[in-house]
Amino acid sequence: MYKKQNSMGTPVHKTNPFDSDSNSEVPSKPSRAQSVPVQHTDQSVQELEDYAITKARETTHKANDCVRAAEAIREDATQTLQTLHRQGEQIMRSHQLAADIERDLTVVSSLPADIGQIN
Repeated sequence: MYKKQNSMGTPVHKTNPFDSDSNSEVPSKPSRAQSVPVQHTDQSVQELEDYAITKARETTHKANDCVRAAEAIREDATQTLQTLHRQGEQIMRSHQLAADIERDLTVVSSLPADIGQIN
């Protein structure tokens, strides 16, 4: 494969070195020597580890906050559904009572006609 470097000095591979129309370049993975400076001391490695631990703790704390928020939202949603269910039952009882009253009114309204026929 044909190697060249991009503008940042990272080697890239052309997918087909004989195809001048091929513009797809795949960056090569830098070697360990290129990606990690050689001058690391034990102290700087320790600092990096401490930084990684701190970031991991921060991420864990934020994730736990998200879980707590999700639990609070779920609790609110559960309470809302329970309220809606109770309200639905109240509406059904009100509707049934209105239907019963309608039926009673129909019976009562026909009574004067029935009484008139008796006389």
